[in-house]
Amino acid sequence: MNKIIKYLIDDSGQSTILVAVLLTALLGFTGLAVDIGNVYLEKSKMQKALDAGVLAGAKEFILTRSETSAEEMGDRISEENGYSLDVHGNANVSDEFYGKVVASDDEYYVEAYKSKNVDTYFARVLGIDTLKVTAKAKAIFNNRGLVPVAVAEELIPSQPDGVHLPLVYDSNNTPGNVGFVDLDGSHNDGNNELVSRIENGYNKPISISDTAVKGDGIYSETGKPQGAYNEFVERIEHDSDTNLAQCTADPLCKRLVYVPIINTWDGVTGQGKEIDVVGFAVFYLYKEDRDGDGKIEITGEFIEEITQSEFDNKYRAKLIE
Repeated sequence: MNKIIKYLIDDSGQSTILVAVLLTALLGFTGLAVDIGNVYLEKSKMQKALDAGVLAGAKEFILTRSETSAEEMGDRISEENGYSLDVHGNANVSDEFYGKVVASDDEYYVEAYKSKNVDTYFARVLGIDTLKVTAKAKAIFNNRGLVPVAVAEELIPSQPDGVHLPLVYDSNNTPGNVGFVDLDGSHNDGNNELVSRIENGYNKPISISDTAVKGDGIYSETGKPQGAYNEFVERIEHDSDTNLAQCTADPLCKRLVYVPIINTWDGVTGQGKEIDVVGFAVFYLYKEDRDGDGKIEITGEFIEEITQSEFDNKYRAKLIE
């Protein structure tokens, strides 16, 4: 009887079994950590590729106004970063991927989605052969380029400090020229084209040079078209509750405008006079003023001098997810 009791209370060897069990569990958790880390790394690389792809697609659409070109550019840049996008894929198909562009009056964005099954190493002992990784990216952008007004270099401050400058002005002091310019030598084809370019901008490159070359410079524009003034007013009213800080952070804010800086307005009278472009600047449409005679002035708050590529990168496209 004593031998039986002694056998039952004898725990020699149990610690070895316990250590073995704990070690197995520890190795299992370590293996799972390795697999999860591998999945996280894959997702991080995929997300960066999709982010680069949608931003590239947005900028391509800005330049080309072509959804097909934007999708192809997004696919190419994403593929260069290791992950191809099927730009004509179906977002609802499991394990598929897609990239698309939406450009309308109310929405401008490029988005992409991709999923991939990543092989596991240690989780296989638990019957888990793969883990699914997904990534999604979306970039909003605006469709606006240069507006057909110009500001003289002498008025541009060295520091912003809330400086307000007239962008267009109805004044008897400037015979026929009130700040509007012709950006491509077409003389704006009347008021409708001028209004369209204030609304949508001019997206072709304009050179900075000491002497404007016909077809590559900008030119003086005459007239005081009411429709053009009204288009600026509409842009202000569209985002009337958006302050400067909010507007600079939102590519869809219509109160941001990108304008050419010219050497001077002195001596510029009439239509079609060549004007030297010396730079470009970003303004926040501050307000419109009308005096008792009905004359209008559109005032902008100077933000900064900037190049075309800097403007595109900083103000025209933004990742939102």
